[in-house]
Amino acid sequence: MAANRETPRAHGTLYLFVDSGPGRLGGQAPADALPAVYMKVWADTQHFALGQVEALVREMEAVVVAAAFDT
Repeated sequence: MAANRETPRAHGTLYLFVDSGPGRLGGQAPADALPAVYMKVWADTQHFALGQVEALVREMEAVVVAAAFDT
């Protein structure tokens, strides 16, 4: 593991992180990237089945895409 990366440690069952830039979410956008919404979900799989987490993330994506095309 790289020295500048932290290991995620969560003490809850579900976390949703939303930001206008990927920096605080552990990523980096290309220099020519368009404005975007960056999301990260952490879920405790002792409380949620992977299928439930996937369904949540896919629905979140659908909402963001619909909002992007809403005129």
